[in-house]
Amino acid sequence: MIYRINCSTGFTLLEIMVSLCLLSVILLSIITVFPTGIEAIKMSKNVTIACNIASKHLDQYKSQFYLLPDVETLGGIELYGKDHFSIDDTINMEGTTFTPTVIVKQIQFGSDPPVDPKKMLDVIVTVYWRQSSGIKKVRLNSYIFNKTYLPSNVPVY
Repeated sequence: MIYRINCSTGFTLLEIMVSLCLLSVILLSIITVFPTGIEAIKMSKNVTIACNIASKHLDQYKSQFYLLPDVETLGGIELYGKDHFSIDDTINMEGTTFTPTVIVKQIQFGSDPPVDPKKMLDVIVTVYWRQSSGIKKVRLNSYIFNKTYLPSNVPVY
């Protein structure tokens, strides 16, 4: 009696090719996630920096109301895109240029007379920067009171 022993162990060429194809598809799908994640990290870093710059501008105006321009002299001019001013020039941080702009306007509440601009103004700070996905911006606005017009019983922080 002759016994034949099947000694063929291992993978065939076809099995190896199929496994390599599956492995390459899986790896390519994983690798494409990394650039998106890196871009999201850069975006969040730049948004944080822009928010800090805008917050710095608002804090400076809140502490020193006299820095604000006289809104009555601006008249009825449309302020957006035309008459804006800034405390700082452009700010370069970590290879990105941030451009803050500040817009000051009167506060209007419906048809009632507007709030006295010597007492309270609306300050809008917008910070622009360029990223690989285009021009981005962060916008903060706040109503700012003139502390000299506040009653003496109102705490000033």
